[in-house]
Amino acid sequence: MVGMQADIQINALSANHVLCHSVNRVTEEMLGVVQEPVLRKGDRRRQRCQIRQISMYLCHVVLGMPQQEVARAFGYDRSTVSYACQVIEDRRDNKAMDQFICALERVVAVLATVAKAVRHA
Repeated sequence: MVGMQADIQINALSANHVLCHSVNRVTEEMLGVVQEPVLRKGDRRRQRCQIRQISMYLCHVVLGMPQQEVARAFGYDRSTVSYACQVIEDRRDNKAMDQFICALERVVAVLATVAKAVRHA
C-alpha cells in the first residue's frame, strides 16, 4: 500500500511537471503571436525570463499549484516563484499585459481541464 501511494505521488508530480512545461510552451507561443511592443520589448534573455515568470504565475494562480511544486517543476526555488508572481501582478497594471494574461488564463484553464480528463481516463 505504501509503495502504491508513493507511485501516485510521483505520477502527480510528473503530471504537474508536464503541465507546467506545457503552460510555459503555450506562453512562449502566444507571446510570439502578440504584436504589442510592450510585451515584446527587450532581448531574448529578458523575454525568456518574462515567459518563465508568466508561466510560474499561471501555474500557481490558475492551476492552484503550491509555489513549491511550481518551483520543483521549473527547477527553481520557491522564492523565485513568489517573486515571479509579484512581478506579474505588478505588470498587470499595464492594460496590454493584463489582456494578454487574461487570454493566457483562459487557455491554461482549458489545459487543466484536458489534463484532468486524461488523468481520470
